[in-house]
Amino acid sequence: MRYDYSQLEECVLRESAGCMRQIAGVKRLILDDGRGRGVRLADVDNGSGLRYTIALDRGMYILDASFRGVPVAFKTPMGCCHPAYYEPAGFGWLRTWPAGLLTTCGLRTAGAPRCDFNPTMPDGPMGLHGRISHTPAENILVSENWNSGCYEIAISGVLMEARMYGENFRLERKISTSMGSNKITIEDTVSNQGFRPYPLMVVYHCNLGFPVLDCNAELDAVKHEVFPRDEQSARGLDIWNKCQRPERDFDEQCFIHLIPPDEDGMSRICLRNRNVGIELELAYRAGQLPCLAQWKMMGQGEYVIGLEPASCDFFALEKSECDCPPQLLEPGRIERFRVEIGVKELPQAEQ
Repeated sequence: MRYDYSQLEECVLRESAGCMRQIAGVKRLILDDGRGRGVRLADVDNGSGLRYTIALDRGMYILDASFRGVPVAFKTPMGCCHPAYYEPAGFGWLRTWPAGLLTTCGLRTAGAPRCDFNPTMPDGPMGLHGRISHTPAENILVSENWNSGCYEIAISGVLMEARMYGENFRLERKISTSMGSNKITIEDTVSNQGFRPYPLMVVYHCNLGFPVLDCNAELDAVKHEVFPRDEQSARGLDIWNKCQRPERDFDEQCFIHLIPPDEDGMSRICLRNRNVGIELELAYRAGQLPCLAQWKMMGQGEYVIGLEPASCDFFALEKSECDCPPQLLEPGRIERFRVEIGVKELPQAEQ
């Protein structure tokens, strides 16, 4: 049985442990082999069962993640590659994508490769899911402190996406958790530091995998509208929330969800697996992320459910750039995004 430190008062923990890193905290690491050599990581243990790794040199995405020893994230064979290996053209993004719990896509483009959305500001071809996930963070700050009896852990940094004669976006990111919450909170502020408006697209690509994902898992959300991306997806619309065993030559299915927000302004969807006894919930601020894209891939060795809150319907943009253009971020303006990933054990009666 796992000991629950979160039930102890601050004074008891201070008296009993030599330091809080005996129980919870952050380790800074650097990979030293293969194509990942040189990548900075921050490994977080919140002391109550949640562990995750932030790739500081890869857009501060969340790589490994587990809850009480059970992995929850899908990972590709490529592993965590150094951003120097990034292939920006076409679908080259996939050659260095490790998946993991959360990849940020954007900021100028997301979704399928395409040309610029605004013909008055030609930018040339843009590859799959944009550049921000291959951008090293700067001004990294790690905070591990008691706050009103709660032990909080936060990592913040700055990501720049800019070029001469082009966009000048600044993303300030904070990823935080606390002992006992078993929730990861991602808070992003994107500002246009330049003097021209540019399209802004942001997608939070959450990738869930085995063993939390298996044929016993299912998605759950309040009643809402669901739209298939194409004919192949339409054939699976009736079972969009069900998972099956890995299948040979499975063709991916994708759906757009319009999930109404709760009173706190957050929309929610969860993946529940009663057999494993774990539920993972994704919540996102609907005002800035009105669409949720679902990527359902039940293939052998490619077995993953992607839940992707997005600032616009990037599937619609694949068909027609003019029908659903992304937001234009004006000079000096900012947009704030919030995503929460929480995980918990299901009560014994539900298993």
